[in-house]
Amino acid sequence: MLQYIYNKMFQEEIMKKLLSLLLAAIMLFTLGFSAVADENDDPTTYLSIMNNDYESVIMTFNVNADKFVADTATYRVFSDVCFEDVVSDQGGSAFVNIYFYDEGGKYIAHSDWASSFQPKGEDGEWNDYEFSFSTADYQGFSYATIAVGLWKAKGTVRTSSIQLSKNGEIIWNRSFSEDIDFSSPDLGAVTNCEAKHEGVTWEITRPDNTLDGYTNLCREDGVDITIVGGANEGHTDDPNVFNGKYSGSLNDGIVSEKAYVDKWFGFCSKTFGMNGNIDGQTGYLCSIKIDLGAAKDFNRVRLHYWGPETSGAGLAKPLVMRASYSNDGENWTDLGDLIPQNDDGYGWADSDVRDFVNARYVLVEYLASTAEGGSWVMVSEVEVLRPKSVIDDDSSAPAGESKPESKPADESKGGTEPTSDNGFIALALIASLAVAGAVIIKKTR
Repeated sequence: MLQYIYNKMFQEEIMKKLLSLLLAAIMLFTLGFSAVADENDDPTTYLSIMNNDYESVIMTFNVNADKFVADTATYRVFSDVCFEDVVSDQGGSAFVNIYFYDEGGKYIAHSDWASSFQPKGEDGEWNDYEFSFSTADYQGFSYATIAVGLWKAKGTVRTSSIQLSKNGEIIWNRSFSEDIDFSSPDLGAVTNCEAKHEGVTWEITRPDNTLDGYTNLCREDGVDITIVGGANEGHTDDPNVFNGKYSGSLNDGIVSEKAYVDKWFGFCSKTFGMNGNIDGQTGYLCSIKIDLGAAKDFNRVRLHYWGPETSGAGLAKPLVMRASYSNDGENWTDLGDLIPQNDDGYGWADSDVRDFVNARYVLVEYLASTAEGGSWVMVSEVEVLRPKSVIDDDSSAPAGESKPESKPADESKGGTEPTSDNGFIALALIASLAVAGAVIIKKTR
């Protein structure tokens, strides 16, 4: 009997060790897989058009004549494009193209600068496509249209934001950071896309940037956001604040993609010219002041930005991002630094959860380096956050009574008792599901 018990205990111990090794191996595999997946720089915001019939499916965007000049200039149109499972009929194809017209609307020429006839890579793979031209190339050329679609072909075409540059400077873009407005004059001819058409599906894919369980106070009525300091100090919704292409709203809920599109608000050192100092570091200081309209409870601030660690293409490297709060808009108390959530130089900088404060004004400061030649600081959204379980209380009850209490450390972290067999098995199953989930995400990119 004792021998049986000993053998049973020995087998259980061996099983625990094997499960531990399995769990460790699965978690290492998951982390390694995630690291590989994160290196994938495929677009996360793009337009997809899928056609299951051989009818033409086309979405066209207008590039007005004011974007072009009479004198000779070099233009380049470009985007990332993906073709998948394209089958043509009678010479058809999937494409992204540009058409040139004279002042009276007469067709001059066109180029299918991205075409499934000549894909750059494997089926379903993203690749960069571009087309360069000059105003001298097309006699009488006045304006252009850029179209995405399929002509006499089945399959799928995807494109990230489409951009047009003149002599190296972006002058026009078609971003997919927001939904397409079919009543907009910027949208040209549409074939089999505007209404639900049998066999045709089109959609815009973009990351979900909302935080579950939080209310963004910047999206509420009565909120006023201003730029502090510099030549164009004032309200972000005032067209005189910034006379340029990067004048996107900072509280419209639109998180801009990683491209030079007009959904960004751009601070330019040549225009704003504000030098500053935070914690002994000096650089180009960009300040955003948020008036919530009334004192409100919050415990978190986020800023969506684009600023690579190594300045390039005119972008300035971030040094410090910080949030402060005030009730008079003049005397400020630090809430905390906004910490980038990844190493990409693009995404959210987050204070994480802090102690609750009650204030009317929030100041977000972005100190950028000008040492490496970058002159632009790009931001697209600022958020002042509180849990949805918290509501402003105008009664005499203390504000703290409306806030959820934190769990004691021993309750939230749990004890130190050894994990049972069932615990090991559960953890192993969770890790396995994590791997499966990662694989699924990888396949749907």
